[in-house]
Amino acid sequence: MQLEALVGTHARKPWSKFVTPDNTHLVSPEALDFLDGLLRYDHQERFTCREAMAHPYFAPVREREGWDVSGEPVGASSGGGGGGAAGGGGGGRRPGNT
Repeated sequence: MQLEALVGTHARKPWSKFVTPDNTHLVSPEALDFLDGLLRYDHQERFTCREAMAHPYFAPVREREGWDVSGEPVGASSGGGGGGAAGGGGGGRRPGNT
């Protein structure tokens, strides 16, 4: 891999190592998982925008604003076919990601 030649290989550190007494009130398992999905070198493993917005981290925002995971208002009819920009997509990782 060309990237490895440029930056080398490093042992992966768990995100929990970055939690301190000063920031612990800002951290949740969902937040750490969200960061993990966004901050991937390999673009094939990294969250897409749709996957990021469907992540459980944003569930409170979706509930408060009345949106479902596809970006549509809750209860909106899908009338008109095609996925469009907001089309489906569940949360979580792509196959093979951990």
